[in-house]
Amino acid sequence: MELTERRIFVLLTESENLAQVRFFEQVKGKEYAVSAWTGESLDGAGAAIGETILKNKGINCVGEQVRGLLAGFPMAAPATVPAPANARAAFAHTVRAHGEGTFTRATFALLC
Repeated sequence: MELTERRIFVLLTESENLAQVRFFEQVKGKEYAVSAWTGESLDGAGAAIGETILKNKGINCVGEQVRGLLAGFPMAAPATVPAPANARAAFAHTVRAHGEGTFTRATFALLC
């Protein structure tokens, strides 16, 4: 699926002592506002997002609900970027930030 077919998606990455959230929201045409947070731990945010998606059952825009879940993370002001050409373009930099040879868990969710 093309990322530009989704209005909201999120990437969570976590490794030893480094966790990151990148929340993408389409703002106009093919541009996205990307809010980001970096810290030491996601404190179960990935599991909470998964539960929210399953409980929603496709009824409402789960992206709005996930935004609420992420309110506890002090996100940096969003930067507007062109729509990524593909998932690698959108996420590779964030995953690489955890370092080569480091076990990293990456969770990506297409929300609405």
